[in-house]
Amino acid sequence: MLQITPKNLFNTDAKCLVNPVNTQGVMGAGLALDFRLKHPKMFNHYKQQCQQNQVHIGKPYLYQDTHIQILNFPTKTYWAQESQIEWVEQGLDHFVQNYRTWNIKSIAFPMLGTGLGGLDSTKIEILMLDKFKNLDDITIFICKDSEEPQGTELEMLNYLFESQPKLKNTIKRFRDLQKIKSKFEYENLFLEMYSKTKEYSIRKDQSQPK
Repeated sequence: MLQITPKNLFNTDAKCLVNPVNTQGVMGAGLALDFRLKHPKMFNHYKQQCQQNQVHIGKPYLYQDTHIQILNFPTKTYWAQESQIEWVEQGLDHFVQNYRTWNIKSIAFPMLGTGLGGLDSTKIEILMLDKFKNLDDITIFICKDSEEPQGTELEMLNYLFESQPKLKNTIKRFRDLQKIKSKFEYENLFLEMYSKTKEYSIRKDQSQPK
């Protein structure tokens, strides 16, 4: 199944999530920053791979533990440069050739290279649809992340607005904080609100009848 959705990839049912990265070991902005803050063990592994020159354009690689699969997908070499559509295409070809070996049954892709990478979203959507059109044994979500905040992000925003109500009229998405807070402040707020959301989820699960 192939589905285009307005959702953020974190709000899909996919077992594997695609993280757009560079090859230098930096996850300092955009979607990659969210991945780093939510999955620090994955980031440490990725950083080690980069230091060992194991992360290359055209060769996304799978990170997995007992809870999640993350496909780190290089869309650029240096973090500050723009992506190139040829690099995205090479990576998609590598994915198509290897997803069965990786035992990926469902996966959520962002619009690769279209945020900080600067690529045209229409061209990327057409490219991804073409690459995935014949894959009938896997569920693929192409996530445009164009909807109102939902799921964990909405919960994080609610906790944030409780502690800083003036922000409610200033931001619509949690990532908007990056425009008005320093990198240090943003990361601390993200981790604090994400931790509260996880704690609430654990308490809610424990209260459910067995």
